[in-house]
Amino acid sequence: MPTEVKTEKRKPLHFGWMLLISFVLFNSAPIVDQTLRWSNHFNGFVNGVFHIFFYGWAWVLYFLPWSLVIYGVYRWRKWKRYRAVWTLVPTVLIWGVVFVGFVTDPPTAKGIFERKILNPMPASVKNLRAFRAGGGVADYTYLISFDVDPEEFEAVLKSRPFERSSRKLRDLTLFRKSYGEDPQPAIYEFLVGEKEDWPSPYEWGEVEVYEFETENHHWWYTLITDKAHRRVFFEAGCY
Repeated sequence: MPTEVKTEKRKPLHFGWMLLISFVLFNSAPIVDQTLRWSNHFNGFVNGVFHIFFYGWAWVLYFLPWSLVIYGVYRWRKWKRYRAVWTLVPTVLIWGVVFVGFVTDPPTAKGIFERKILNPMPASVKNLRAFRAGGGVADYTYLISFDVDPEEFEAVLKSRPFERSSRKLRDLTLFRKSYGEDPQPAIYEFLVGEKEDWPSPYEWGEVEVYEFETENHHWWYTLITDKAHRRVFFEAGCY
């Protein structure tokens, strides 16, 4: 006689586990986003983890009520199927937002150039290097170095309402060096690290400095170029 195979019904995922999964999914999305967007990926990861305190409250205010409503409806209607799916849909959408952000605003040197300077990037731009730090409550810092044909430098200069500054390179906070018994590198050298491929405007001879600050003083921009307008160092930051 054929034997009957007994199949055990799989128990639905406990509601507490669903809440934990929802919380982890929600907070891991900005952690991944910050980790990939910072030039120093470890610092980006730490910044993302730090923001769990802030994003966690957002989850409590918006996603926890949704989960409780789904739980109540399923208990009331005695439904069984797809409860976990409906509970986790909003947090999965957060990952969709992060993915779209990587497509529309890629964390690459070209993507940073086109976001902060000029889009599309001039064809003559070469030797492009970019550094980014900041996100969320952390202040933003962008450093971009590149070479460009003098004919296309004018378009770069017009990307912001820059004005010629009387300040010298040594007067800029980013490039100020400390000499004496305990010499210290300039801030930009500390930020980008010991990378030989980053140029030093100190080696360009006489340079021109252009600056612009937004009306609310939240963002400032500095553009440094050599006299031939072929080499450019660009800084953008916010308080």
